[in-house]
Amino acid sequence: MIGMIIGAGGGHGDGSINWFEIGALVINFVVLLLALPAILRNLTGRSPKEHLQHQREEMAAQLKEAEEKQAAAEKRLEEYAKKLGNLEKEVEEIMESYQAQAEADEAKVKAEAELKIERMIRDADFTINQESLKAQREIREAAIETTLSMTQSLFAERITDADRRRLADEYIGNIAKN
Repeated sequence: MIGMIIGAGGGHGDGSINWFEIGALVINFVVLLLALPAILRNLTGRSPKEHLQHQREEMAAQLKEAEEKQAAAEKRLEEYAKKLGNLEKEVEEIMESYQAQAEADEAKVKAEAELKIERMIRDADFTINQESLKAQREIREAAIETTLSMTQSLFAERITDADRRRLADEYIGNIAKN
């Protein structure tokens, strides 16, 4: 457009300045500058100064809100960093707690097993003693029965009727004395 105004490469070809076009451009520019506030007032409902002030206030509020959000985010970041730093310590404490609990449980299980073993040994000893006494009793009874049976057989073989009468008379005599 400037080339047309000064005529270089334009329609006049003589290299002269086209003052009419320059004047028209200046007038258009001035009209635009004068009409711009009215156009902005129609579009926004405010004067350009009020509109710019309002935009400035909105930007300030947004900036303040962004700064508050950034401060809150930084605070949360610090809290997370602390928690993360403490997390390893907490995990270690939990592991130590579980290890101690496992050792306590193992000791308890061993103690209970030892008590059960001792109880089983006592029960086995008691059962063995009872069975031994029962066997000894049965052996004595068998020996007594065998002895009585043999004694009866011997008496039957060696005692005669005369011996029986004499023993009966002695027994009756002993009873009479008492």
